[in-house]
Amino acid sequence: MASASHDLLQPLNAAKLFLSSLSSMDHPPAQARLIERVNSAFGSVEQILGALLDISKFDIGAAKAKPETIPLGALLDRLREEFAPMAKLRGLELRVRDTNVHVRSDSVYLKRVLQNLLSNALRYTKKGGVLLGVRRNGGLLRIEVWDTGPGIPEDKQAEIFQEFTRLDPANSDSGMGLGLAIVEQACALLGHPLALRSTLGRGTVFSVTLARAKPDTAGRTIHAPEGSLHDALDGLLVLVVENDAEVRKGMTTVLEDWGTSPIEATTTQEAEALIAELGVPPDIILADYQLDAGANGLDVIAELRARHGAIPAVLITADHDPALVQKAADRTVLLLRKPLSLRRLQRLLRQVSMQSSPAPAQAARGDHSYWLRQDYTDG
Repeated sequence: MASASHDLLQPLNAAKLFLSSLSSMDHPPAQARLIERVNSAFGSVEQILGALLDISKFDIGAAKAKPETIPLGALLDRLREEFAPMAKLRGLELRVRDTNVHVRSDSVYLKRVLQNLLSNALRYTKKGGVLLGVRRNGGLLRIEVWDTGPGIPEDKQAEIFQEFTRLDPANSDSGMGLGLAIVEQACALLGHPLALRSTLGRGTVFSVTLARAKPDTAGRTIHAPEGSLHDALDGLLVLVVENDAEVRKGMTTVLEDWGTSPIEATTTQEAEALIAELGVPPDIILADYQLDAGANGLDVIAELRARHGAIPAVLITADHDPALVQKAADRTVLLLRKPLSLRRLQRLLRQVSMQSSPAPAQAARGDHSYWLRQDYTDG
């Protein structure tokens, strides 16, 4: 599964990029609805592939946790924004309780656990709502997801954590039955006890218990500047290194829509020729990992940095090998996986734009110590 991921995700990534550009254009209502449905269908495929890749990593023992101090309130805020549209579409109330506590965990896996629990709760709840909140218990915290769904029979409560198990197989909206399997394995990896209480006809609560932590004051979160996305990214010079013509065209189209100035290349030599022609290096490099003739994006980034300084760089790949994540981190290169999250890419480009600002409050250009903060790491 991991070996085939590049070929599976490459065309999906290209399709998402083109759909993003298509969605930003004016269309008659009927066409707009059709585009929305196509987008939704691609999103479902992406979720299924992501779940299968997650399971494959656990199966082969490749999943590794990287514990750190996490501000739980910021994570819950992001989950509220992510799942509010789904709750509204289903006519459900989603409540997320604010908190200012910090916890010790792996932010990628913890977010994945809570995403799966929320998605599962909203999928099976027909009326009422879902609550995400935190209870304190001495030095421990219990993150709880409550729903007002049909409840889970006692004799099924162990079974639901098995792969490809669904309580209602006839329900086309019940997914593949992988979400809770991922939750159980991720919690085991993190050492966070997972519990379930359920009452038929009244609802279910899943809880994850983890240790509290003191805030990490060493790093500061840098917030994106106010104003429109186009204003924030206007004129940002983005070098796209990609050998697939369709993906390259889709990426540059999206970047142009956001107000940046993208330039494109397939090799280090082409990139160097463009930089020489422009007379300035790019503000950021977006490089695919697998290039032609055995070349790879990490080497291209290293060669360009050797000549032009510490340019912020993102490696974009469908390869889920944990060794590649570490290799990119060792070179201070951020890694994003395909299909590319355009929302995350926007945040990154805003960050680069902010770091390039001459304002006194910003870090000096060339200081990219923020670059590998977990806030921006793609899971």
